[in-house]
Amino acid sequence: MRNKIFAALLCAVMLAFCACGDKSEIDIPDGFQLASDDAAYYYFFVPTGWTVDITSTATSAYVSSSDPSSVSVMSWSSGVSDMTPEEWWDSFIPDFEKVYDEFTVESEENMLLDGEAARSVIFTATLGDVKYKFRQIAAVHESVVYVMTYTSTEDFFELHTEDVGKMAEYFEFK
Repeated sequence: MRNKIFAALLCAVMLAFCACGDKSEIDIPDGFQLASDDAAYYYFFVPTGWTVDITSTATSAYVSSSDPSSVSVMSWSSGVSDMTPEEWWDSFIPDFEKVYDEFTVESEENMLLDGEAARSVIFTATLGDVKYKFRQIAAVHESVVYVMTYTSTEDFFELHTEDVGKMAEYFEFK
């Protein structure tokens, strides 16, 4: 009887480890580090020189204290199974315009985020006395909205556009 209980416990522990996944099996791109945690429904990679910040509900990373550039990923259930990235973006423009002064869209384009339709929008906005530049990529995967936001001052924005492009390229849904 004792052996059966031990065998059952051993099987349960092995199944728990299999369900958790093994980070060593994640293919982390050269020069990048995993920024998302096990609870996230995605893998998000940032350059190894960036500092990962796990103090909020979003996955985020920033460059340094002297360079205010940062990238974050947030996700939440849309409650709508057929929402498109364009519809999500259009529904949030009024909210952005309420938060920021001088909100201006510079460019918009359709793209793919891990094979899913996505919308990339670059915009500028002022918050207080500081003018920021953003690139926001939104995708809807299995009724969940995923938004990757690159935020920087105009001075630093171009310095990291290649890295941000790679972050989007390496992004994976679980």
